[in-house]
Amino acid sequence: VPAVESLADMITRVVPYWTDVLVPQLRTGATVLVVAHGNSLRALAAVLDRLTGDEAERLDIPTGAPLRHDFDGDLRPLVRHGTYLDPGSAARADLVAAEGH
Repeated sequence: VPAVESLADMITRVVPYWTDVLVPQLRTGATVLVVAHGNSLRALAAVLDRLTGDEAERLDIPTGAPLRHDFDGDLRPLVRHGTYLDPGSAARADLVAAEGH
């Protein structure tokens, strides 16, 4: 029995949370706060941004960095990968992406 959960496993768990919990709230116009880190954020990003498995694996979201997602009427993200609310976090994310980690 594996002691860890793969990204694919996490995506499988995140999809129902997105469709059953978050989507209904967003459709009412509510602002939703999700607090998470690591693979759970990668999994949510994979669902929101329709990332491939490889893209999601390479995604590195800085820890403790507020990240905002705005959506159109069909709940598609207006900005792929969201918008960092802290300029320093945005710079770190850009640096990590440029390094290919």
